[in-house]
Parts: sequence; C-alpha cells; structure tokens
Amino acid sequence: MGQSPGESNDRGHWSNKWDYLLSLAGYAIGIGNVWRFPYLCYRNGGGKTAASNFTNSTERAVSAADEFFHNRVLEISSNINDPGGFVWPIVNTTLFVWTFVFLCVFRGVKVVGKVVWFTSSFPFLMLIILFIRGVTLPGAWDGIYYYIYPNFSKLGDLKVWADAAVQIFFSIGTGWGSLATMGSFNKFRNNCLRDALFVPVLNCATSFFAGFVVFSVLGFMAHQTGTSVESVTAAGPALAFITYPEALSLMPFAPLWSVLFFLMLFFLGIDSIFVQIENLVMSVVDEFPVLRTRKGWVTFAACGLMFLGALSCCTRGGMYVLLLLDWYSASITVVFAGLCELIVFSYIYGAGRTVRDLQMMTKKAVGMFWYVAWISVTPLLLLFIFINSMASMTAVSYRDVIFPSWAQSVGWLSALASFAGVPAYGIYYFLASKGSFSKVRMRCFSSLV
Repeated sequence: MGQSPGESNDRGHWSNKWDYLLSLAGYAIGIGNVWRFPYLCYRNGGGKTAASNFTNSTERAVSAADEFFHNRVLEISSNINDPGGFVWPIVNTTLFVWTFVFLCVFRGVKVVGKVVWFTSSFPFLMLIILFIRGVTLPGAWDGIYYYIYPNFSKLGDLKVWADAAVQIFFSIGTGWGSLATMGSFNKFRNNCLRDALFVPVLNCATSFFAGFVVFSVLGFMAHQTGTSVESVTAAGPALAFITYPEALSLMPFAPLWSVLFFLMLFFLGIDSIFVQIENLVMSVVDEFPVLRTRKGWVTFAACGLMFLGALSCCTRGGMYVLLLLDWYSASITVVFAGLCELIVFSYIYGAGRTVRDLQMMTKKAVGMFWYVAWISVTPLLLLFIFINSMASMTAVSYRDVIFPSWAQSVGWLSALASFAGVPAYGIYYFLASKGSFSKVRMRCFSSLV
C-alpha cells in the first residue's frame, strides 16, 4: 500500500525505509513477546512436563515480590466486585505515558520514524545483554531445558493450535489496521510482499529468543531457591512483574538488572502504542479530510480519550479490569477482524484483482502461493481458529479466583462490541453513499478494511 504517483504527500510519508521497518519492528514486538509467548510455549508442549502439572498455585508461599506488586504497587482490592479508589501513583504514571506518546506522535510519521530508532533498538539490546547474563548463571540451562524440551503429544490438542494462532495475531497486530496504515506512508512502488514476510519472521524469532532470556533466569531462580523450574514459572503479568524481578533480585548488582529490565518493558510497550495511535488518528483524518490540517489536535483528543479509558485500570480493582479486557477483547476479536479483511480482499474485491494490483505496484510477479492462500487455505484456517477459540474459552480468573458471572458477561459484551463495529460501519457507509447498488456495495465492503 502507498501513495499513487500523482497523489499528494499531505498525509505524510516515511523519510526512509529504515524508519518504516523499525516502526514495524517496534509495533510487532511488544510486552507479549516477553511475558506471554515463553509461557504459552512452555504450557503447550515446550516444557518437559504436561501443563496439568504446572504450579501459578495457592499452595506456594507468597513471596516478597508478590506482596510488593499487589499490596504496594497495585494496592489491589479483594476482587472485581470491589473497584476501590484510584491508585494515584498509577494514575500519574499513566498520564506520563500518554503525554510521552502524544509528544512523540503528534507531528506524524516523520517524528515517529526518528523516535523508533531508539525505542525499537533499545529493547533488542537489553534482550541480548540479559541473555548473555542469564545463560552464564548457575541453573540457567535447567530453565532453558524446560522451555524447549518438546512434548509432541500436545500437537494433537486443538487448544495448542488456537493459542499459537491467537498469539501470532495478537503479537503482530494483524487485523487492526495498523500495519496497513504504516504501509500507506510508503512509496507507491514499495515491495509490500517482502515487508509482509519481514514482520512475522522478526516477531517469531524475537519471541523465541525472549524465551531463552526468561527461562535462563527462571532456571537460576529455581537453582538458588532449591525448587523446580515448574514451581517458579508464572503466566502473564505475574511473570513480568513478580517472578522475573524476584529472580533478578537474587543476582549480583540486582538494582542495575532490574532497572534495565523495566526500561526494556517500557519501550516494548511504548512502540506498540505509537503505531496504534497513528492508526487511529489517520483513520479519523482520512474519513474527514477537513481535519488533516488539525491532525495535532486529533492526536491530542485520541491520547486524551485513551488516558480517560485507561483510568478504569488505575483503580485498586484495575488489574481485574485489565485481565477481563485482555481475556475477551484482545484475543478472539483480532482473529475475527483478520477473517473479515481476508473475505473482503479475497472474495468481494477479489483475489485476482488483489494479485493484479500487487504486481502493478511492485512490478514483480506474485506467485500462485499467495493466491491459493488467500482464497482457500487461510480463510478456512482462520474460520477454524475462530470457532475453536470461541468454543474453548474458559472463565477468566486471577490468583485462582474465578470472576463472577456478571463480570464474564461484561467481558463477552466487550468482545461483541468489537465484532459489531464491522457490520455497523458497513451499514452506515451503505446508507450514506450514493450511486448504484453494485458500486455502493463494492465501496461499502472495501471501506471495512
């Protein structure tokens, strides 16, 4: 995607190719690569033992890191029924983050493209440093063994494949429009097929590498405490904010490693936000071109709304809200969005037209692989993954406490709200457009992506 030869440059464009590639890398490689992928790999067959033997258990003694995170940092309430008041240090931190994001993105991709030279490269540097330090610790290879030792019997479990697909979609950000928005700032002749391979390969390689970083330190922690790797492994935020920092505290020069680790997490998260906000702003500006000269104000409004929305996660019950949204809204919805986009390009606009356009833009032949994938293999796989993910959804819980039924209903409603956006906008566009039925229908479905 990109500007046509005669198109104006007032939307903005990348200063050079590296700005674009680093932005893609920063967007695709986020916190989930550190706290979600290694655990999923371990749980779904990467570890020596089955997932049923896993311990994120009440029988385990509460550590000092656990108490500090929940009682001092989060000031967490007893359950989701008790939201409590605001935790003001978290509110202030959230305000700082969104102010930082606004200052980086309000001038458009020319500024973002320069900022990501640091924010994208710093996490890679930290991963390499933490990897070198981790593998030299005693017990590190025990942790790595538990991470990569395969359990092939898990390949027959459909949940494993669903977890893998959802992780890839969530991590790369396919279906959210951000990749298309970033691509639209390229030159018209940009080789988008090469970029489409670059992002997934880099993302998967980084996730796999991050697993070594995480489990080498967990192996060291198990060695120091005289327990097994299973007993010190945790999932999700607990891995990044409790278990891994607890392991770092056992290392020489612990404050230094802790600061570097959390700086890495900060920049991993901030890069993804850059692209998401730019995607939101450009969607509004493209829909209402009169706002193009007011893009800075649109960015300010977007960041302000995101900050206000984030306040629901800044209360003493905020962790429960975060998990509820992550469990229901951030996983299956992105698969649904990807499936809708694929249907538009493959069947409504037509895979043949898509191939023709790509060949015209890149001046290169598009192999039959892409055509077959778009019209048969990928749609069927996505439909299967979506149905399987919906069917295998379990009730969300935290610290071994299952959320009440009303909270589960709110979670499903948040997911349905995301689903409803596709047909709702299609109906609006159809009713607001002029022209023959067939032309309006084509424009309507094309606008959904």
